[in-house]
Amino acid sequence: MRKKLTILYFFINFIAVLSMDTTLETLAEKATKKNFPNAHEVLLKRQEEIEYAQDGNYHRTKEEYFKILDQIGKDQNKIVYRTYNSQYSEKKILDIKVIRGGEALQFDFKNSIHLQHSPSGQESNIYDENKKLLSVNLPDLKIDDLVYIKEYEKSKKTRVPGNYTVYIGGQDFYPIMYSSTEIVGPSSKPLKTLKVYSGVEGRYTLESSRSGDKNMYTFKIFDVPQINPEAQMPNIIEIGMRLAAGTAGSWEEIAEWYYNISESKIVVDPYIREAAQRISGGYENDIDKIRSIFFWVSRNIRYMGVNVGGDRPGLEPNTSIYTLKNMTGVCRDKAALIVAMLRSLGYESDMVLMNVSRQMEEDFPNSFFNHAIAGVNLGGKFMLMDPTDETTKTLMPEYLSGKPYLVVKQNGASLGINEVADPESNAVFIKNEIVYKDGDLLVESRLKFYGMNDNVYRKYLLGLKADERERFFKILIKGLGENTELLSFVLKPENLIDQQLMELVLKFRIGDSVVGDAYTMLKIPQISDIIGMHNWVLDDFGLSDRRYPLIADSTISFEELTRVYINSVDFLNLPEDISKTNNAFDFFRVYKSDKTGLDLHTKLSLKKIKYSKDDYYKVRELIGDIENYDKKYIIIQKW
Repeated sequence: MRKKLTILYFFINFIAVLSMDTTLETLAEKATKKNFPNAHEVLLKRQEEIEYAQDGNYHRTKEEYFKILDQIGKDQNKIVYRTYNSQYSEKKILDIKVIRGGEALQFDFKNSIHLQHSPSGQESNIYDENKKLLSVNLPDLKIDDLVYIKEYEKSKKTRVPGNYTVYIGGQDFYPIMYSSTEIVGPSSKPLKTLKVYSGVEGRYTLESSRSGDKNMYTFKIFDVPQINPEAQMPNIIEIGMRLAAGTAGSWEEIAEWYYNISESKIVVDPYIREAAQRISGGYENDIDKIRSIFFWVSRNIRYMGVNVGGDRPGLEPNTSIYTLKNMTGVCRDKAALIVAMLRSLGYESDMVLMNVSRQMEEDFPNSFFNHAIAGVNLGGKFMLMDPTDETTKTLMPEYLSGKPYLVVKQNGASLGINEVADPESNAVFIKNEIVYKDGDLLVESRLKFYGMNDNVYRKYLLGLKADERERFFKILIKGLGENTELLSFVLKPENLIDQQLMELVLKFRIGDSVVGDAYTMLKIPQISDIIGMHNWVLDDFGLSDRRYPLIADSTISFEELTRVYINSVDFLNLPEDISKTNNAFDFFRVYKSDKTGLDLHTKLSLKKIKYSKDDYYKVRELIGDIENYDKKYIIIQKW
């Protein structure tokens, strides 16, 4: 029965596509602001043809018609951008037209094309002269204009020899009315993956056929709704409809490719051995030796933001000897040096590929990785290590929790997911002593930073001079009230590059902190309101309605213990204790009073990096509870 329904569903889709009027005039008439109220532009029609060869190289032609619906769409399309990597391919804009009232405007687009180095990669601090950016300025673009773009791309070489792999987007941040992509390849090298992920029901067809010695695959989509962007949403490749197509049959093929280009660069010679033994010589147990190598490389091999690899593929490292002698390198170079040093000490160590931008489909073997790190097998447990971050205190930065990775071995490989860190490992721990005196609160706050909290605050404070740090803390504590005055601060260690625990002592005064005379309302300051990465995470839960999961950089937590010394008073009213827990978070706040004062204990743990819609609304409800709870005052009566 299920098979019959599947066949029926296919034919319904197929007939719907065949019966659809895909003429440009009809599509343009339907593409109005009334029909698409949330859209700024609409992709009316796309025709795409791709042919790949036995060696994996390809050529691709694409024609697209967009319609501009409003001012935002006009502003976003004033300049047409296309990027490519000249090491792997060449891209040309064959034609661009602005069509108004059915007529193409006179426009010499060829003399308007600008070619420059692409700024992409700057977020990773890597400049690569092979990354190119084509741009074309569209003159006098108006609302309701159509923009026609025809482009051509031809590969020069494949990333993985003999492999062709591609994603075909079936959904975007604008509506797509009609799109047809045809992929043609030799029947002797068929696509081993051909799958539509996150398919929008009733809005696509996927057909395969054969003609002579060619296989043909056609992916058509029609009337596909847009994806509306939300803060901290997953990468659109994870959530949008897309066709995954590739000739690789397994992850072992991908691992073997990277093994072949990286293994020869992991050179273990006397120079490497001597350095590794010198660095680790003061340690006896294995983990301390491994950590000594890792932190030496992360701290001393300067992260170089220029890819000087010539025609080396994008993830191919320099030799470990080259990196050690020059004391510079990017992620893959630092990783290869660690692997070489650990191997010289007798440890089983390997290169590891990682995607730091998004999740990857387990059943779609591909080479779409954008980061290289190291790994070591210790006592049967494989530990990941990323030496890219020069201030990290952990082998694996917490912001890489939950990211997909592939251990690079000659034989055998599978896609893994980096474990999600316990929120306690990313905590900021706060201990306050507060003395009530003449209407003022004198506060001494001691903070200890761990994991993600350490990483972010250490990196930021490391870039500030002494006077800038003081100004930063003065501004920070103003978040507790305008009548707040910083008295002093002490930050340890003095050299934040050192691996010691980062600690901060703040001393400050809060004036006019009480209200009333005989019966006094007292507000206890919460340092966690102004310091801690949890505040940044909670800020992302601002939308009242959400469609997609929220992706946090890491799990996070804080714990705050406060002792208030206040004599000769009765506590007439304390807010009730609160405790909430579920699979997304833990939160509690507890008050306790005695003859000499008051104790307040607060703890929050945000336990996920991916919050479903259900999780999202639970956290929003918690935020509302905390905000209402914070409005409550402590009422005291003087003796």
